Amino acid sequence: MDNFADNFLVGGEAECGPGHIFRRDPGFPYYTLGCLLSGSIVTRYPAGECELKAVSLSLTPPDCPYSMSSAGAHRELWIFFTPRPEWRPWMNWGQSSSAACILPYVQLTERGSRVKLLRCLYNVLEYSCSTLSAGQHLAELALEQALVLAFSLAMKGGVLDERLESVIRAMRQNLAQPWSESELAQIAHLSPSRFAHLFREKLGVAPLKFLEQLRMEKAKSLLLATANPVRTIADEVGYSDALHFSARFRRVVGRCPSHFRCTGTR
Repeated sequence: MDNFADNFLVGGEAECGPGHIFRRDPGFPYYTLGCLLSGSIVTRYPAGECELKAVSLSLTPPDCPYSMSSAGAHRELWIFFTPRPEWRPWMNWGQSSSAACILPYVQLTERGSRVKLLRCLYNVLEYSCSTLSAGQHLAELALEQALVLAFSLAMKGGVLDERLESVIRAMRQNLAQPWSESELAQIAHLSPSRFAHLFREKLGVAPLKFLEQLRMEKAKSLLLATANPVRTIADEVGYSDALHFSARFRRVVGRCPSHFRCTGTR
């Protein structure tokens, strides 16, 4: 899902009785982060099935159909969301421990880690329906923290390649710079072809596409938080031509900058 337009985020918690069945059809446009709090469920994907037992966390990408059933009662927490570009590294959990299931999950066996992660998830639910003006932003921060914790558990402390971290840091600190892929490859001390391959492998998107997503996220923040003219914001995020910026913004976000600012929503 390369078009990160609206940062959609909603969630809930449910108690399900014996024999409960849930199906997600093809075409669903959001990621699903699920946490099985009690009981056990069997989840069937196109590639196979796996049994999840409490307490476990699973992550299903958009447009991936599945069905879920349970013989006994179970309780679950779920969050539908569109990720921010910078969250991509924390969503690469690798393969699950079940050879039949291509989608990843994390078993929360250690009590300390489980408590921390559940606290983040409940904060997401609380803030996402809060009347606070900053509620949605707080929910996004809590979700990001949950994804980082889950990634750390899934990868046993693994982190994103330091070379790619240095590139992303340079992008974020210098969004106005007219970066080329070759310049970014130099920061990583890699050949352009190796850099492009590694970046897409680890983050799921091409380097310049990732850079555009960062620029659009910054532009959205500036549109909502300042009264700066669109042409000034375009300059700040690396577009010398305000018309070109507006066209790219509309393509990525789905609305022109002025309309996005008027709606006052993320």
